[in-house]
Amino acid sequence: MMDKLLLLLQLCDSNFPSGAFSHSFGFETYISNEKIYNMETFRDALTVYIQTQLTYTDGLACRLAYDFLEKKSKEDVWRLNEMLAALCLARETREGTRMIGERMWKVCREIYPL
Repeated sequence: MMDKLLLLLQLCDSNFPSGAFSHSFGFETYISNEKIYNMETFRDALTVYIQTQLTYTDGLACRLAYDFLEKKSKEDVWRLNEMLAALCLARETREGTRMIGERMWKVCREIYPL
């Protein structure tokens, strides 16, 4: 149990080389287009992101992916991946998420051999 917890903590660590901290997920575009221009509009945009994209898309997807993997249903995992790509709010989010996922997959295969 402890080994699995340590692996999870390592994957979730901000120092894990997934590339997640190099993507703004659309926030730079919103700032550039003056949709976000002060603390209040940033808080509003972040709240929307957390309440929609993060909670009902990414968080739910983690739960579903876990369930599918427990059932060894690779087809369901791929179908979930396709649905998630279609549900991303902004192009930057879709591209950033894809790039992070690809990097995470590559690094995990290298350091956690099956």
